[in-house]
Amino acid sequence: MARRLAVLSRSAAINVVRQYVPVVLGIAGAAGLSLLLRRYLYPRPLFLLSLVFSIWGRGLGPGLVGAALATVIVRLLFPELLPPYGLFTDITVFGLGAVAISAFSDSKLRAEVRRKRVEDQLRMSERMLIDAQRLAQVGSWERTLETDAICWSDEMLRILGRPNEPPAHFLTFLSCVHPEDQEKIRETDYQIRLTAGPIVVEYRIVRPDGEVRFVRSVVGVIRNDQDAPVRIVGATQDVTEQVKAGDLLRESEVRLKAAQRLAHVGNLDWDIKTGRLFWIGRNVSNFRQVTELHF
Repeated sequence: MARRLAVLSRSAAINVVRQYVPVVLGIAGAAGLSLLLRRYLYPRPLFLLSLVFSIWGRGLGPGLVGAALATVIVRLLFPELLPPYGLFTDITVFGLGAVAISAFSDSKLRAEVRRKRVEDQLRMSERMLIDAQRLAQVGSWERTLETDAICWSDEMLRILGRPNEPPAHFLTFLSCVHPEDQEKIRETDYQIRLTAGPIVVEYRIVRPDGEVRFVRSVVGVIRNDQDAPVRIVGATQDVTEQVKAGDLLRESEVRLKAAQRLAHVGNLDWDIKTGRLFWIGRNVSNFRQVTELHF
């Protein structure tokens, strides 16, 4: 407990030094400069300027201490420059200046803290989005119809195989699409301008190294107040592995049926929950229910 109190006391002392010492040094610097230039410079504006820089962001307490020091030092060093209302004038000027500067600087610092917090949250959200897109192999993009410029996410560029060569326009992107699927993309581009809901389209892309990939895009349109399309947005997923797996499954089914026909054998499937039997055999191309059991 004693150690904890000692740590807290030390921390509080360090905080006091950080808050008040710069103010004292600033007023002392203003006093020294005023003495050097007393023939050429009126001291009070210099002290007020010193207050601005020394108490900025340090709160009202150091500001009032600085105002009190400025008032006393000006009175002691420059008695011949006493203002019309005497000491009251310096107390009012330096005191109100300290209060105004402290309030304004605190407001600015709070705004800066809020701005930094929002920026940190935005950066975190962007990192999370990038990670999510990378893990799901889903890229996003947005096309401005007025300029035909397209903005791509990093994952979308990786899907296209062009991380350093983003297609700048729709026609450039079209060159990335498999020649047999380009008409499908043109038709989707035409239809999305006429519909309200999103359109799902599957097509092939050709990467710069010649590799063909299968992708699925969900495309939507953003309209203005006059219901005219202004932007086309979309999300695209690389489904190459799913397509290949489906092709392999269909090939396996074809081979199985061919083998059954050649061997004159079939398969029996019994659904215990429903009590139904299904038979796959010779001269039967699909599942066919042959009987139903009751217990």
